[in-house]
Amino acid sequence: MGLFTKFTKRKHLNLENKYLVSDDGTQLSVLSPDGTKDSIAWNSLLKVEVQINDTGPWGIDVWFVLRSNSCEVLFPLGASGCDDVINNLKNLPGFEIKGMNSTSNETFTCWERSNAI
Repeated sequence: MGLFTKFTKRKHLNLENKYLVSDDGTQLSVLSPDGTKDSIAWNSLLKVEVQINDTGPWGIDVWFVLRSNSCEVLFPLGASGCDDVINNLKNLPGFEIKGMNSTSNETFTCWERSNAI
């Protein structure tokens, strides 16, 4: 199987949009393909990261990680509802998307709650 066929097949699977991300104004929720649901309250959010791994282009290689003191919620770039959530993240003071050009296993901090907030 040639590279083009593999890439086309992978795109057909569209693994990322099997995750559903939603925001009800008070919390962000992620429904995973296996049926598990994770949520984080916006007012408890302490840190937003982007984790990049080297599984692309056939694996999910870009993940957003939202952290609080009690939990972390992950969703892949390209998840269903992802664009709306990223637009909301952009409203956080000082938020900056980082790491999108990386092809290695790295974690980038995009936003962190300061003590002044």
